[in-house]
Amino acid sequence: MAHAVGLRDTKSMAIRGLCLARLGRRSDAEAAAVLAERDPPGSILADLYLELGEGDKALHHTIEGYKRAWADGPPYTFYWDLQTCRNVLQALNEPEPQLPPHDPARFKPIEFEADIHRLLAGNCSSPHSAGALRGNPSPHRPT
Repeated sequence: MAHAVGLRDTKSMAIRGLCLARLGRRSDAEAAAVLAERDPPGSILADLYLELGEGDKALHHTIEGYKRAWADGPPYTFYWDLQTCRNVLQALNEPEPQLPPHDPARFKPIEFEADIHRLLAGNCSSPHSAGALRGNPSPHRPT
């Protein structure tokens, strides 16, 4: 669909290339990789280059993808992209980049965060809402 409106979806191109590489269609996979390079999606392109046996390109895209997937640090990461990068690094016998962990002090609370906490504390204190939080439906709601 992206092509129909003149856009490029490089992530889809990289996924397509990875599928083609795994099907043994190397030249088609390489063509997809070239198209995906225009705006590299990182982890998927790294996985594609690993599948194509191009370790240098795989490492380059893995490092970039790892930084992007790390985001603000655990638990605020793009988990599956980070796992893909870790798998590629492991396959290349490379260490993981050492990036800073999440530091809540770097972020100012949103102006109404105290109100949210107050409302949550009030709602969670009722027996009906506490049951809903444990996965039990409210007795006042039809099931």
